Amino acid sequence: MGRKSGWFALLCLAVGAAGGPPSGFEFAAEVVAVRDVRVPAEVAGRVVQRPENETAAVKADEVVVALDDVFLAAASQAAQAAADRAVAQEEWAVLEFGRIKKLFDRKTVGEAEFDQGTLKLREARTRVIAAKALAHEAEQRLARTRIRAPFAGKLVRIYPQRGEYLQIGATAFRIVDDSSFKIIAYVPADRIGLLKVGQKVAVAPERAGSPLPVLEATIFSIAAAAEGRARTIRVEARARDASGRWRPGMTGRLGPVMQGAVRRGADEK
Repeated sequence: MGRKSGWFALLCLAVGAAGGPPSGFEFAAEVVAVRDVRVPAEVAGRVVQRPENETAAVKADEVVVALDDVFLAAASQAAQAAADRAVAQEEWAVLEFGRIKKLFDRKTVGEAEFDQGTLKLREARTRVIAAKALAHEAEQRLARTRIRAPFAGKLVRIYPQRGEYLQIGATAFRIVDDSSFKIIAYVPADRIGLLKVGQKVAVAPERAGSPLPVLEATIFSIAAAAEGRARTIRVEARARDASGRWRPGMTGRLGPVMQGAVRRGADEK
């Protein structure tokens, strides 16, 4: 097939259909995780926390890599203090404007003093908006020192070591969703009639007696045209694993669904 990838695994597809050719046809295929993401750092900093197990399972939003936050924490506190001062100044400006307005209504002060009070109140409110925006930005920058898993899955690699300085945009870790898989096969054009979109098939482990459950897969897409000199057609299937035992890179066989086999595998935890 000539296509290789770190998370691809060659597997055998044995496809059969009622009334069609006998089972036993074998098509080279590749298995990958549906979601495979490299998560970058959004702020720069020195790594102070990382998992010892680089292939650990993690939950959605779990902190995977933590950066030193001393300076950003201080900046966030200072920005919040500035916002608090701006709010206090606005409150004073409101009271002062209320006093001037009462005097203006009694015609004790003129328009110039009233306009000045109005201007000071507007300036105070503008400072509050700006200060709160800066405080929010500082808080967000502080939160980004905790680099979190975007979804539940399995870590593939943690790139920085503890103590290493991580630049903005540099990859912190790679994570895959190991609960769902994409199976890609390049089927000879004269055999493509064995498959159709929406067809249910079973994914079984390569070895007999394996503890891996049998999964149900669905043909997701079939390319409209053949590729390359070999005249093969790209076929993609999708499968989910509730047991959590299957991993990208494991080999298996994809064939016709046998009654009861997929149900037992899918329900097994």
